[in-house]
Amino acid sequence: MSPKLLTQQKWYLASLALTDAYTDFILSRQAMQCSPNTLDFYKYTAGVFLTWVEQQSVTIPEQVDARLVRQYLAELATKGKSDKTLHAHARAIRTLLRFWYAEKYISSL
Repeated sequence: MSPKLLTQQKWYLASLALTDAYTDFILSRQAMQCSPNTLDFYKYTAGVFLTWVEQQSVTIPEQVDARLVRQYLAELATKGKSDKTLHAHARAIRTLLRFWYAEKYISSL
């Protein structure tokens, strides 16, 4: 499957709080005039991460902590993902969490 097809994958969040926080993040990237490729990158990586987070019984941004992020990245590593992929996901998650912190979705980083 090509990377372009992966970025267009459909996913849905059951949690309204996570959906709102994700939507605000994507809107902020659009307002910053990120390129279409950058927007696709954030939509895909944040979307996959937040879908996984919900599977861990997380329903609000405040429940996302460093341990959960490490667990997610470790799971990607055990699936044989490349260092480049792990780094890309870590960068996107860091950007998402910094935005959530700045916007008061979470109280600490």
